[in-house]
Amino acid sequence: MNIDLAPVLQPLMEILVAVALTLGTFAIKTLADKFGLERDGQLASLLEDSLRDGIRVAEKRLGRSIRDADVNVQNEVAGEAADWVIENVPKAVRRLVPGGREALKEKARAYAEDLVGAEA
Repeated sequence: MNIDLAPVLQPLMEILVAVALTLGTFAIKTLADKFGLERDGQLASLLEDSLRDGIRVAEKRLGRSIRDADVNVQNEVAGEAADWVIENVPKAVRRLVPGGREALKEKARAYAEDLVGAEA
């Protein structure tokens, strides 16, 4: 006596695949939430915007430009911008910039180099 289980197994396999995909999607979302991957992306965007704003604020406060050829002026503006960012988005800095103020100054100078390159 042979019983043909093919008609029953086919729909059962489709259901099992759907359940496995659903569980996999749930697991990936749970891991992303646990490790804050989406939040890190949002914080990185916020940090970049804040750095640009901080440079503008520093340039206005100091009456100097980070694009200035004088390295001392660049350092002064970059330091002021870094301080502004640390003051205004401290959580983003703590989470994404392990080097703190000095790392932010480097980011500000790199951003200035990009601006100068874009203007040329």
